[in-house]
Amino acid sequence: MASKELLQTKPIYSRVPNKWIEEGGKIEILDNNWTYINKDGISVTYELKNINGKDVKLPNFSRYLHPDKKMAEVDIGVFSGNRDKDTKKFLEQ
Repeated sequence: MASKELLQTKPIYSRVPNKWIEEGGKIEILDNNWTYINKDGISVTYELKNINGKDVKLPNFSRYLHPDKKMAEVDIGVFSGNRDKDTKKFLEQ
């Protein structure tokens, strides 16, 4: 079981560590970046980014992007910090 201090560094919206491990996954933490590795060896690292002046850890899926396709970009303005509101703004685009 992870310590309270370690859990305070867990990325927002990432999987609960104990449940992830119970399901056969692993978690590696290096330089405060959390990497979730599933039982099939597929991994995603949550990296520290500055969004609107706030440091947050976001998943980096770049290695899984299609090599011949560009990622779509949508400008929703300033993130509100509320996932549901931001999703609604995105879907209205």
